Amino acid sequence: MFEGIGAELIWDGSDDVRIPEKMGKPRPGQMEGTVAERLTELSGRVCYDSLGSKRSRDSKDYFDHILSVGHLSIAEHFNATIQIEGNESLVDDVAFVALNRPWFWITPIGSDKVRITTNCRAVMEWNAWTRVLNDLIPDYPVEFAAHIGALLRWEFHRLAPRLIKEPHSAEVATARDQLEIRLVTWEEPETDAEKWITLYTYGSRGFSHELVRHGDFTGMSQRSTRYCNESKSPWVIHPIIQQFIEEQDSTSQLVQSEELRGFIDQAKDLYKTWVKRLVPYISARIDPEDPYAKTTARKQARGAARGLLGNALGTELVFSASVLQWRHIFRMRAAQAADGEIRVAACQALSACKESRYGDSFSGLVLVKADDGTGLMLAGGGAS
Repeated sequence: MFEGIGAELIWDGSDDVRIPEKMGKPRPGQMEGTVAERLTELSGRVCYDSLGSKRSRDSKDYFDHILSVGHLSIAEHFNATIQIEGNESLVDDVAFVALNRPWFWITPIGSDKVRITTNCRAVMEWNAWTRVLNDLIPDYPVEFAAHIGALLRWEFHRLAPRLIKEPHSAEVATARDQLEIRLVTWEEPETDAEKWITLYTYGSRGFSHELVRHGDFTGMSQRSTRYCNESKSPWVIHPIIQQFIEEQDSTSQLVQSEELRGFIDQAKDLYKTWVKRLVPYISARIDPEDPYAKTTARKQARGAARGLLGNALGTELVFSASVLQWRHIFRMRAAQAADGEIRVAACQALSACKESRYGDSFSGLVLVKADDGTGLMLAGGGAS
């Protein structure tokens, strides 16, 4: 186990949303609501380190705020599968209106049944994407798309009422009638594309830079260096450096550890100095009547000064992916040729995924001791 790097299971499609101990404990009023809402709230709170904070909002006010500012990336984590049964052209029509939309996985069943796996954000932004596609595609079936959107909002509202506004019942009734809908049901995920797993992962900013490259079929929420004060945050020394130091004699270990500590302390001191300099500088340029003036100045100052911190600055993410995408990530990032830190993190993520209810989907991925001696790697070498 390497210090500062890890992965833990948060959600695997069940009714249980696990709260990582490292994130803290929610205070009364926080992390309340449905599974979809709790997962969404937790994903947002990792960004601002606000879980349990007395100054942070409770669940209701939290969602009111998210809806008012429109920062909906945290709504990408909860994914579910719905099945719609309708007329003989349903599958073709649904496939067409869902074409080119993000976050949709469509599984046809004959010509009159279709399974749709998607997330809350996709449903919330359905109308916005309909307008975009209508501008780009001649003769786009806007009315049909509106009916499908109404059905999705109606069903997802039941799963996340604080997040998704309930459509008018008359709108839904019209949609069912026009689409000749016989049945709409929530289904257990069957394929690797329909199964989703959410992990809490942590490591360095360098690690997260590598992880964020895997954007397909994923949802990512990461600690914000603009909102969070990073002057006391841990730094994550690369596993190869950690291992190198551990293999030295005690005198060399002390010298090398102090060398790293001196560099980290110097960077943190420089960060704090520049934040203090920039806050009044920025404040002088903001309307004093602005109720968010102090917050804006502090946020902008931290955003500017964060560039003085190293790539080893610790970070944390709530990271969701389909089993299909997790398997791809593990083949790439638990591979022998992968960077040492992301390989360590990927191997721990694989172990966490094997603890989920979809663990059997990863049974063929076996970990062995890494050839270079740094932790584990995927048997067979994986992909480069």
